[in-house]
Amino acid sequence: MIAAIAIVVLYGQSHPDKLARTTIYFFLATLPLALVSIVAETYAWNYDLRRKGLITKGAIFAVRQMPPEQ
Repeated sequence: MIAAIAIVVLYGQSHPDKLARTTIYFFLATLPLALVSIVAETYAWNYDLRRKGLITKGAIFAVRQMPPEQ
């Protein structure tokens, strides 16, 4: 994300586009990265919980949630 911000700032300085257009470019560049990151983190979290036997197959927990104690 920091690299994307730096690229957008450098792009904005060297091109005469308006700030609104540069902001749209920023969101188009970083939104897919953020979504992929969230999905990958949730998948890894659930895999780890299943491996430790804390949840059953098919249960999905977000990274900020904790499964109920058994």
